[in-house]
Amino acid sequence: MMIHVRNSKFFQVFGLLLLMIEPLNIVLGQSHDQPVVVVQAVAPVFPPLAVTAAQDGTVVVDVQVDAKGTVKSLQIVEGPKLLHKVVEIATRRWVFAATEDKTDSRTVRLSFVFKLVSKETPSEELLTIFRPPYQVEVRTRFPTITKYADHPSKHNRRSLRTRNNLR
Repeated sequence: MMIHVRNSKFFQVFGLLLLMIEPLNIVLGQSHDQPVVVVQAVAPVFPPLAVTAAQDGTVVVDVQVDAKGTVKSLQIVEGPKLLHKVVEIATRRWVFAATEDKTDSRTVRLSFVFKLVSKETPSEELLTIFRPPYQVEVRTRFPTITKYADHPSKHNRRSLRTRNNLR
């Protein structure tokens, strides 16, 4: 059976698509054989400043992993700046499975989701969630802000001074 191809542009476009898919697999942590296996995942702490500022969101990080499975370098791709430092600290503590090829360097894309939940959310709903293979969700409650909570009245200040002088 012979197939006659009139338009070779189809094959040119198909070839270009194949060339585009391979780098995408590398960025997503997939090699020809299998995805990069996580041995140890570390969750970041929700920064108090971000909580006070009501800043949540997702931070995406591209991680270079060496053949031993340690994080070689990282690049934050997107996400709120208030969350970058804690994500960087947590990401550097991740460990991946080693490879037999000593020159093998792999790239993995991690996602850290920071979620502010209502004050009524039960404590068990605040636990960190690990979604394999490369996502971590950290939750905390919206802060309760009390006006003038740290400022005693003038009367209280006088009584504190008097008490301190008596000692």
